[in-house]
Amino acid sequence: MSDLLPVERPRATPVPAPSRRQVVALCGVALCLSLFVLRTYRRVYDPQDGWTRLVWFGSARSADALPRLRQTPHYVNPGTWARYGYDGQFYAQLALDPSLRDPAFARALDDPSYRARRIGLPALAFCLGLGDASRVLQACALANGLCWFVLLATLAVLLRPWTGRRLLCLGAALLGYGVIVSLDHALTDLPAAALLFAGAALGPWG
Repeated sequence: MSDLLPVERPRATPVPAPSRRQVVALCGVALCLSLFVLRTYRRVYDPQDGWTRLVWFGSARSADALPRLRQTPHYVNPGTWARYGYDGQFYAQLALDPSLRDPAFARALDDPSYRARRIGLPALAFCLGLGDASRVLQACALANGLCWFVLLATLAVLLRPWTGRRLLCLGAALLGYGVIVSLDHALTDLPAAALLFAGAALGPWG
């Protein structure tokens, strides 16, 4: 008979509304973090190449790059220590042709099958750039910055940083090593994290 008795479910404890002082503290921290990121992007900008310095194209791979990339102005790292560039250069080339039909991908990418599975960010950059190669490259460089603000908003919802400790956690998460490297090298790690946390912040609908 005990199995037939109704089960009393625990009631969710209502979350107290933040005070005005807590909201101001959160806004202040968010503003300082945002200014830091925006200042970094401003310092990287070049009138000729835009923000493509963040993509880390390597001079050693220029000859193997997609023809469409070679025809589009972009910054190429000249230093010997960065001559092979970094992973962002492969995703930027995927963004130039997210259909993956260009046979030149076989030479342009270090590992085509591995890179092609991470098509989300390149496809987004292609859409933001409306298919124009120059705008697509700029979108690749700036996409991590956009996703950083998405991550800031979603972490604020999930963490409810109304205490000093949680504000420190928020700052540490947004300025952690992985986040900075993804921002500085136009990688897919930060956008992936922003997508996951955004889904969590949206709840069952997300």
